[in-house]
Amino acid sequence: MTNNLLLTLIFILTILTILHIAYYLFLSSKTRRNAIPTGSLNGIKQSGSSKLLDNNSAKTQLTKETLAKEQNMFYSQSDNFQKIEGIGPAIEETLKTAGIRTYKQLADADYSALKSILMAKGSKFVMHDPRNWPKQSKLALEGKWEELDKLKDELVRGK
Repeated sequence: MTNNLLLTLIFILTILTILHIAYYLFLSSKTRRNAIPTGSLNGIKQSGSSKLLDNNSAKTQLTKETLAKEQNMFYSQSDNFQKIEGIGPAIEETLKTAGIRTYKQLADADYSALKSILMAKGSKFVMHDPRNWPKQSKLALEGKWEELDKLKDELVRGK
């Protein structure tokens, strides 16, 4: 009797584990689709097309080949996000992998998009607050380094 109960318990735990893994894989693929630079990056040209991507073109599907070409273009045109308070090497790589590689793209990104990129990366990134990153990157984009340093000092004291 106890063997049957034990086997039943193991079977139920196995099924629950499989469902749990499937759920997180589903969430992960959903987050990756949202992180493709279709809706969050303004002013990026699609390869072979003169159409500009904007926030209204979230349904635009990029082929793997087009996305790879655009990623190569972005990596050659990337900015140093570590000059922004709250962004270290790991978060910089996360943002660039998600398609945000320049100060302009970061300045144009909204809070919810940045937060979802961090949440998709795991629990170690959830605690970071990207609320001030667009403002800081706008100052960096405009070359206002002294203003950026003052804002960074205020943000560090505010924590």
